[in-house]
Amino acid sequence: MRYAQLCSPRGSTNWHMRSGTPELSIQDMTKPTLPSLVSDIRLYGKVDEDMLTEFFRQQAQAKADKHLVIELGTNGGDADVGRRIAQELTLWQKSQREHCFFGKTYVYSAGVTIMSAIPPQRRFLTKDCF
Repeated sequence: MRYAQLCSPRGSTNWHMRSGTPELSIQDMTKPTLPSLVSDIRLYGKVDEDMLTEFFRQQAQAKADKHLVIELGTNGGDADVGRRIAQELTLWQKSQREHCFFGKTYVYSAGVTIMSAIPPQRRFLTKDCF
């Protein structure tokens, strides 16, 4: 996974021991970056039927002419609903449109299931995301 602000994969950034800040190399800067900080689909809260309904509503309104950024913040919820949203994302990606995942603050449990539908090289997290 990548930190949206650092454009670096999780686990590959060397952290400076004294300052606690990342040391980025030239190689890190050539990694993929999030295409936009403006998300097309924003989902927050418990993964449940209300989130699924909201997902479908926002999916129908998303513009088809650009990369799709899916933003998520959740402490989890219904695993079956998470699997359903993940399945929709998997099917939707077959349209040859690039999808990116943007986790903000927390992505737990069923949220990780949703995130798993997006390939690892297109998953991004904010620095504070757990």
